[in-house]
Order: sequence, then C-alpha cells, then structure tokens
Amino acid sequence: MKLHDTPRNTRIVVRTDDGTPVQLNFHHIDGMYSYCTDDEGNVIHLAAWTDVEVNTQSLTIRQEQS
Repeated sequence: MKLHDTPRNTRIVVRTDDGTPVQLNFHHIDGMYSYCTDDEGNVIHLAAWTDVEVNTQSLTIRQEQS
C-alpha cells in the first residue's frame, strides 16, 4: 500500500533496502512527505509514495510533557 493511501494515525511497517522491517507511527501527509515517529518519538519524514504495510498493533501517540 502507498503511504498516501494509509489512514492517519496508523502503525506502519517500512522495509529498509536490505529488507529489515521498521515499525513507525504514521500521523499524516504534509505535502509530498509524511509526518511519522518511531517509538522513541524521533520524527521521520517519508515520501508520500513510499510502499508500506499496515501493522495491526494499535498506535500509541507519545504525549509530550509541557
């Protein structure tokens, strides 16, 4: 599935060049790129046309303390 067809706030799996699966939290598309985070809260911007797999785990969005 293409990332731009993935529902917002979905847990996704992206494969690296060597096939290693990486789980991310997809939040939304912002233009040509996405706003995703890993489990440590690091932001990753994937191209909207990236091939992804939807993970059946529920998405837990990390809440920042102010």
